[in-house]
Amino acid sequence: MKNIRSKTVYFWLICLLTCFVTPAVHAQVRKTTLKAPLPVVRMSAVAATAGGKLFFIGGLDSTGCSSDTYEFDPAQNRWTKKAAMPTARASAGAVELDGSIYVLGGRKDNDVLAVVEKYDPSSDAWTKCSSMPTARWYLMVAAVDGRIYAIGGIAGVGEQRQVLDIVERYEPLTDTWTTLTAMPVGNSNAGAAVLDSKIYIIGGRLKAGPASGGATDKVYIYDVKNNVWSKGPSLNQARTGSEACTLDGKIYSIGGASRGSNTSSVEIVSPGEEEWKLVDILQGPRTDHSCAVLGGKIYILGGVSAPSMDGILATVEELSP
Repeated sequence: MKNIRSKTVYFWLICLLTCFVTPAVHAQVRKTTLKAPLPVVRMSAVAATAGGKLFFIGGLDSTGCSSDTYEFDPAQNRWTKKAAMPTARASAGAVELDGSIYVLGGRKDNDVLAVVEKYDPSSDAWTKCSSMPTARWYLMVAAVDGRIYAIGGIAGVGEQRQVLDIVERYEPLTDTWTTLTAMPVGNSNAGAAVLDSKIYIIGGRLKAGPASGGATDKVYIYDVKNNVWSKGPSLNQARTGSEACTLDGKIYSIGGASRGSNTSSVEIVSPGEEEWKLVDILQGPRTDHSCAVLGGKIYILGGVSAPSMDGILATVEELSP
């Protein structure tokens, strides 16, 4: 009788805990929606939005680097192939500015690139811009107040690899570059997001001596107006090969890898908060993917789910907060 009474009490305790705890947990977790897949499997590509469309450019698959440009129409849930980028590459940076998409740097086989090319969606045409002073791949790129910032990245390949702390600014009106205050520490393959004229460099792979270290949970903030760097709140989970974006005044750090394992988690923070909120909302783990914001939704594209070329993805996920 005593055992039965104990089991009954335990049962009702579980029910009460479910009533009070479960809704709070579920309120933080909302899975993404799968959209029309990419026409190809591709990792280390770039993505940006312009004119109400999303563009997926370049990247890498088992055959090598690509120059493909694909346009996604969210209203039709359909992909269309557009004019190819002049320079095939992977691990580049990209950003939209004044209706055009700029693709910077990257790598093609053993060639590390400084080339910058601009895509005009209205004419479906590419033009060449002044190259970056520093050739690099896995760099972070952001646009603030009409200018483009190229931050960190990797120079060289193999044993010649060097993680950079360099910050360079591009002025589209004059097609010129200026070198600014370096990062506190070299970093590559991090997420970059913009909020209130500040660039957030999130996670990545920090420089450690002559070579790069492992994935980091560190966040560095660049104040564009004052040309100074500061530290932000650290992530819950170290990650490299992740993507970051801003939506509704919040910064999202999406996917990535740490200690040889890819993650499906997303971390979210608002300005002034000292802690990131960790949620598990991706359909599956991925790293070296692309991310872009369009119509109040975040799109996560391609990447790789496993540490081999067999895991390259064509899936596209839509996150509607």
